[in-house]
Amino acid sequence: RAERLIAESIALRRTHRPEATLEIAHSEVQHADVLYRLGRLEDAGEALERSMPIMEASARPIDLADALNVVAGLHLLRGEFEPARGALERSLELRRQVEAPPSGALAGLLNNLADAERGLNRIAEAETLDRRVLAMRRNLLGDDHPEVATSLNNLSIDLFLLKRHDEAKTHLEEALSIWRKTLGPDHPNVATAHNNLGELAALLGRSNEAQERFERALDIWQRTLGPEHPDVAFALHNLARLAAERGDRPSARSLYRRALDLRQRVLPPQHPNRLETEQALAALEADGNAARPTS
Repeated sequence: RAERLIAESIALRRTHRPEATLEIAHSEVQHADVLYRLGRLEDAGEALERSMPIMEASARPIDLADALNVVAGLHLLRGEFEPARGALERSLELRRQVEAPPSGALAGLLNNLADAERGLNRIAEAETLDRRVLAMRRNLLGDDHPEVATSLNNLSIDLFLLKRHDEAKTHLEEALSIWRKTLGPDHPNVATAHNNLGELAALLGRSNEAQERFERALDIWQRTLGPEHPDVAFALHNLARLAAERGDRPSARSLYRRALDLRQRVLPPQHPNRLETEQALAALEADGNAARPTS
């Protein structure tokens, strides 16, 4: 609904106020922000291609900083971590010029910068940023705000990658509790927490718990975001991995192919998640061929 309303507003402005190019560019950036969160990465990219030259030329520094954060968000979803980092550092510098006190917008920018550092395998740097954002959000929003849960979830990923599994689980469980309480049990963020707890359970050999977590995440994401959303592929890939580990090749193959179909449609060829699924399916097929008797 929000996406449709913004698109209609842009169309009306183009028809009745074509001279308002900066105002239209602002709306295009907002539209891109909504589009990429819906998984429509190509449409978001086209909106930013139209709007960013105007924003660069005419927008106030604070508005350009916000637009660059949207550009970075799209780069992050595409797996383009260096360009994301560059856009975020520019955004941060612009924001520092005009905004002294910490704010929700600054916390969001630093959150995205942590995502970029994590994507570049700079996990210690990501952890430092995520802890800073968590402290900012607790101070600004209180302990039980959904954005605090987002920071807890992100910090848990850093800790998971640093093999500090007990700390990761503690933060994930707190994030899940906050999201359930504030957003309801069927929100996509709740699915994210279940998926990440499933990843941790799988790593620790608790396959039954992992299976339940991944299935719960898949159910929520499919019902709330739709079966074609990129997030659905996370659960499909993880369920495929569990099936392969227990020797159920037909199920693993089917699940990997569903995940790959989604990722090939929305992610560029070199995106890490797309490559991960392609490689897992290829390895499964190779193992299956090796196991067949030759004639």
